[in-house]
Amino acid sequence: MKKIVVIILAVLVFVNIFAGSVQLNGRVEFNYTINPDFELVVSNWFPGDNAAYLVVTSGGTVLVVDVKYAAPNITSMYVNELFIPWKVNNNLTVFFGYRNVADYDSFMGSGGSFKWGYNGTGILWYKSTLSFIYTFGGFMFDVGTNFGNPLTFALLMKTNNFYPLGLTLNVVGKADFSEGMVGARLTYPLRPFTLYLAGGYDYVNATIKGLLFGLVGEVAGTSISAELDLTNTITDPMEIKLAGDVNYKLEGYKVGVSGDYNFKTGDLSLEPYIATKLGNADGKLLVRFEEDGYKYTKFTVGFNF
Repeated sequence: MKKIVVIILAVLVFVNIFAGSVQLNGRVEFNYTINPDFELVVSNWFPGDNAAYLVVTSGGTVLVVDVKYAAPNITSMYVNELFIPWKVNNNLTVFFGYRNVADYDSFMGSGGSFKWGYNGTGILWYKSTLSFIYTFGGFMFDVGTNFGNPLTFALLMKTNNFYPLGLTLNVVGKADFSEGMVGARLTYPLRPFTLYLAGGYDYVNATIKGLLFGLVGEVAGTSISAELDLTNTITDPMEIKLAGDVNYKLEGYKVGVSGDYNFKTGDLSLEPYIATKLGNADGKLLVRFEEDGYKYTKFTVGFNF
């Protein structure tokens, strides 16, 4: 049943794409790494391990194609999203097709984001084949399902009705309660910083999937971010990880340093960097050091179109 629904929706979406004028936009990103042996390694990285993505819009239809490649060949290409939106009224929009029900507000965390989805730790990222966004009275609900047997679902809710507190909640799971997780994030402005507390809980296995406390702000033109990962402190009080970033923006570029520290193991990493942006192009040069010394130099260049 699920496959039939997906096929029908895909056909409808493709028909709608070619029925109107087409707009294209996307991004390509490259990474070049020089290791301690002075060997040049060409790699490609993008959120979701993609090297590039292409967004096609036509008549309301949205098609997102992700590409992963290792020079000089493309190694994989797949459809990330393919859906038709239907605006029922000013409060309700329904999406038919393959779409992400996702919380794109990320934290620093390991790798730069925090999930409490099934695939480990990072932002909420649920693939739906039917979904809708409903807003009322300062609340936003994003709900979706990809059907399945048993039925799977995701729900994301955001609101600022409790200002100065900002609140985000999400639930992902299966209708028979064989799998399920809930997540929450609270933000609070304490000038010049915004504080946040985020957590995830697997209510089927009674397991904490994430517990983060952090701050983001700017002081005298210097951007400061810091985050404590307290996920495992209930079983081991010393299992604390600290991530941080400090950078200063100048005309056309910024310089900074980011780092991580594990209070239990004593592992430390520092990455001084310089980043720049010129029109639709951007670049970043960083050098990574760990407690035993230099690890590598990485140059990243990206193009938006």
